[in-house]
Amino acid sequence: MKAITSHSWDNNGPRIAKGLEYHKQAEDLKAQSDLTYRKRDLEVDEVDESIKASRDILLGIYRDNPKELSQWGFSVSDTPRAAKKASETTK
Repeated sequence: MKAITSHSWDNNGPRIAKGLEYHKQAEDLKAQSDLTYRKRDLEVDEVDESIKASRDILLGIYRDNPKELSQWGFSVSDTPRAAKKASETTK
């Protein structure tokens, strides 16, 4: 197609192969990234359980003053919990 002057296939045709190469590379990296995230999640799940167990022990120790858990890096909300409605307690 020599009639096209500003976006000629002579110039852009070779870019197709390079673009497909980059696309394949990106897809491979995406798959590798997904696998790495799954591996990370398996490791973090165990750590998360240790954190929860530690929190539970600290809640037992500081039962009367749970704000003390903030000293251990836990976020503690001092907002009182809303009372449950009668319809919620019968569920």
